[in-house]
Amino acid sequence: MVTEPPLNTMANKEKVSQILFETFGVPALYLANQGVLSLYASGQTCGMTLESGEGMTYFVPIIDGCPLPQSTFQMDIAGQDLTLYFLHLLSESGHSLVSTADREFVRDLKEKCCYVALDFEKEKVEASSPSYAQKCQLPDGQEIDLGRERFFCPEVLFQTDLIGRHHLGVHTKAFQCVSSCDPALWKILFGHIVLSGGTGTCSGLRLRLQREISTLVSPKINVKVSTCPHSIYGAWVGGSILCSLSTFKDMWVTSKEYKDIGSSVIVQTRQHQAHTALRSCASHPLAGWEPTFSCP
Repeated sequence: MVTEPPLNTMANKEKVSQILFETFGVPALYLANQGVLSLYASGQTCGMTLESGEGMTYFVPIIDGCPLPQSTFQMDIAGQDLTLYFLHLLSESGHSLVSTADREFVRDLKEKCCYVALDFEKEKVEASSPSYAQKCQLPDGQEIDLGRERFFCPEVLFQTDLIGRHHLGVHTKAFQCVSSCDPALWKILFGHIVLSGGTGTCSGLRLRLQREISTLVSPKINVKVSTCPHSIYGAWVGGSILCSLSTFKDMWVTSKEYKDIGSSVIVQTRQHQAHTALRSCASHPLAGWEPTFSCP
């Protein structure tokens, strides 16, 4: 199994299959959409995955294990943009962090200390209090106080103009993603939004996103945003579920099929079989661990 980004092109799929079959001689291959795998990790086969990692954020609506490519969106704001903005905020506060090692430290500090404010304007008022600051230690031993930087950093996901971009916020993009699908699917897609990826696990993001999207949809539609303890490795967990099932072998493209048909065989997806495979997992749990089929 090889994971691929949600909007991977047909040309890239064919090139990957050509290299793996012709150069490395693999006996079989399955290309898996990482957004779909993240949804599998939550125990669902229908819903929308909001996959936000280091370089890109994807919005992937999925029905019965099949992604809907015409409604799959992307947003070129993700973890690395938040890290650079956090670095900028610290520099404005008088902290000079310029080396590569400093940048890695700032990334780690971002992951540990930053959070998404449920009410951004209210949080700005509370941050003016001296007791709000949190002390952190730099690699050189120097202590710094982190104040409003902690929630200003991830606010970029909702207000992209903070870093000079003019994109829609993550909440609006998620709303547009689902709204572009058949209205008959809205209830299930809005009711099963799963956060995945490193940036997707940011503290407070789930509640803020659920609140923001709820204000955009009809009151008759229930919005539920979920995250799981293993969300940062969602695609890996979903992939391990799929690969461990006896039905997975029916989804492979074999080297014989590749030789008979060519690289175009790889784009003849078999996503519907993944739905059957995951359902069988519910009645026959994987040996050694118990998959999570619901998120808080």
